Amino acid sequence: MNFTDLLRDTLATLWAHKRRTLLTMFGIAWGIISITIMVAAGEGLGDGIKKNQETFGKDVMIVFAGRTSMQAGGMRSGRLIRWLEDDYLQVAKEAPACKYVMPELGNEVQVRSLFNSGTIQVVGALPPFSEIRSVAPAQGRFYNDEDNAEARNVAFLGSDTKKQLFAERDPMGQTVWMNGVPYVVIGYIQVVLILVASALFFQLPLRG
Repeated sequence: MNFTDLLRDTLATLWAHKRRTLLTMFGIAWGIISITIMVAAGEGLGDGIKKNQETFGKDVMIVFAGRTSMQAGGMRSGRLIRWLEDDYLQVAKEAPACKYVMPELGNEVQVRSLFNSGTIQVVGALPPFSEIRSVAPAQGRFYNDEDNAEARNVAFLGSDTKKQLFAERDPMGQTVWMNGVPYVVIGYIQVVLILVASALFFQLPLRG
């Protein structure tokens, strides 16, 4: 039997069992499509996680307040450790390899604008926060050392906060009230989901 006869017999068999042939072909095609979708979804998820990590910040170490789990320096375990407002200055002196050392205060705060309100996670920190956490303004600017030195009540919005408080309106120059204290919006970003405020650092005690 030559190749032509073999091909003719194969086609004849497939034609005689059209339903089985169709189901087999469909199964093969569906398997290929499923694998392709799974691989694409996995790669997309990996890219999404990578982008989220980039917005979180690169080479960042965060130290929280809490209780010690082990003995250290002759001190017992289970001791309560609380950060005070100026502790970061001493840490900066003892950690010269760190480019920035700064406090970060996060709380859920009642925030409202002239258009809407809600309970929003608010972060108070120093100006290097924008570099540490890779915050790039979509419009406006992040607060700076001058804002902090003069304790200006200015706020930088994340995309979800902007949408919740202002919908499609332009928030630039608008006022938001955090626990009744007014702050002027000086910028916003497209990827960060929180609201970052200057002067909050000076008004609330640091607890870790």
